[in-house]
Amino acid sequence: MTRPRKAEIDRRSEIIRVRLTMEESARLNQQADAAGVNLSDFVRSKVLNDEGISGSRVGRLRRLPDEVAHAVRTLSGIGVNLEALRQQADLNGHVVDSLEVRNAAAAVVGALKRLGR
Repeated sequence: MTRPRKAEIDRRSEIIRVRLTMEESARLNQQADAAGVNLSDFVRSKVLNDEGISGSRVGRLRRLPDEVAHAVRTLSGIGVNLEALRQQADLNGHVVDSLEVRNAAAAVVGALKRLGR
């Protein structure tokens, strides 16, 4: 069974293209991840200031205090970097102390949980 089609007025059929630097794109993606939503929902919420979209996930985004948001972005970046380093070590045939990597990842996850993510 397929889901019912949305009314024409509710369909998101329009696309806007925006050129970004790699750094800007990475920053937006990190912010969307930290907010727990996909990039489209995140950008839509920022551009529309959550007006008129109360029934969507975007309307339920909560603003984190700046220092918490910064900590979440930092920890998310550390987690991403840890995984990238592990993958690079695998590709190059280096032995990685999996316990050390797991402990570091667990520390990141624990810190994110304490921050309420």
